[in-house]
Amino acid sequence: MKYIALLRGINVGGNRKVEMKKLRNLFESLGYINVSTYINSGNVIFESEYIDVRYIKGAIYWNVKRENIYKSHLAKVISHKFYKSMTIRNVNTARFLAGNKK
Repeated sequence: MKYIALLRGINVGGNRKVEMKKLRNLFESLGYINVSTYINSGNVIFESEYIDVRYIKGAIYWNVKRENIYKSHLAKVISHKFYKSMTIRNVNTARFLAGNKK
């Protein structure tokens, strides 16, 4: 299943700088495949065999924290079926990243 992680607060105004290569490597080390990032935004597109989003969210949260990449809250890890609980901004970002612009 394809997922999009929207990590907020990364590389904003020159603060909390994170290399996207390091972020991609972290996701790949968790076993996710087809990992890509969008510009320097902290938005990561990846695929996982896990369907339980709670597992994916937890794995990303603890590994990002362990690597000291991002000290604020992890925003959301989403799949298309979770749009109901998202803001319009996040929906539009997810659609853009998934290639389904509207």
